[in-house]
Amino acid sequence: QNLSVQVALRAKEVKTFAEDRKYQRYVIARGSWFGDYLDPTTFLDLWVTGNGNNDSGFSHPDYDRLLREAADCVDARQRLEILGRAEGMLLTEQMPILPLNHYVNILAFRPSVKGLYNNGRDMHPLKYVHLDNR
Repeated sequence: QNLSVQVALRAKEVKTFAEDRKYQRYVIARGSWFGDYLDPTTFLDLWVTGNGNNDSGFSHPDYDRLLREAADCVDARQRLEILGRAEGMLLTEQMPILPLNHYVNILAFRPSVKGLYNNGRDMHPLKYVHLDNR
């Protein structure tokens, strides 16, 4: 409604939906991903031609070239600049994705709980958690 676009939502069983995404049997589909490591490529690699998680089917030789160039770059600042250009291409020129929201994690625990830290995967190995009642 806010975008003035008419859309018919279809509920699908998870396996069917995943298959439809894999074979690009959609006009627009919901997707989600969260970074499992602290680097832009945890997201940007998703749209490289042939990536197994590239359910969009997006393929662009210039984008692929930028990701290869960044992978070969040894200068950290220059590498991030290259990845920034790839991100710009993805989000402002080609638009195979439309980011609408992102995950937010909120942790609340007593100050005596130690060894529990927020992280992108929201995983908390309990072997590191302990109480410090000092």
